[in-house]
Amino acid sequence: KRGESGRGEAWRGRRRGSRDRVLQRKGMDVGTYGVRVRGRILTARAQGPSHVSTLPTLSGVTYVVDALFSGSDLEIASAFLIDIDVGAALLYETCDALSTREAAMAKRACSTDDSSARLAPPSATAERISHDVWTKLDEALRSRTHNVSTLKVSVVEADERSPGIVEYERALASDASNGIYTRGVRAQLSLARSLPAAASG
Repeated sequence: KRGESGRGEAWRGRRRGSRDRVLQRKGMDVGTYGVRVRGRILTARAQGPSHVSTLPTLSGVTYVVDALFSGSDLEIASAFLIDIDVGAALLYETCDALSTREAAMAKRACSTDDSSARLAPPSATAERISHDVWTKLDEALRSRTHNVSTLKVSVVEADERSPGIVEYERALASDASNGIYTRGVRAQLSLARSLPAAASG
């Protein structure tokens, strides 16, 4: 495992061995390996004029991004699905590039030199962030050694008190169909319940 900002963890659905190879020859499921890494994206949203100023203003938003690399086979020479350090570095570079892009877009939207640029850029939604991260990681993986077959990107807006989570998952094959978005939401429920009376004695 690694620390925050590039945290990674490896897991495997089943230990592979001679038994798994027999199952694989029979067309049976032999489990899935996965490597998960984490990063953060800082974005700046341009907001419209307020009663204080006629110019747009900026507000910051932090997204926590998890990338899950999955596959059923390991690289024979190194016995890993993908090197955790490589996966973490790729996600860090991707998050850094997207943070820079979002900041530049918001700065341009607040520019006073070009009135046409004051229109707010598209909102940095979790759906758009997850898709952009997936696309950049897919491009980066093409020049790396790995055995990843599926990539899932999960995005949470860290600044919300009860955040929802957005996931984008797609196979890495060039002929893969469009990916699938999933949005989960969270709520809290408060209940009152009676406890049995304590035994006297």
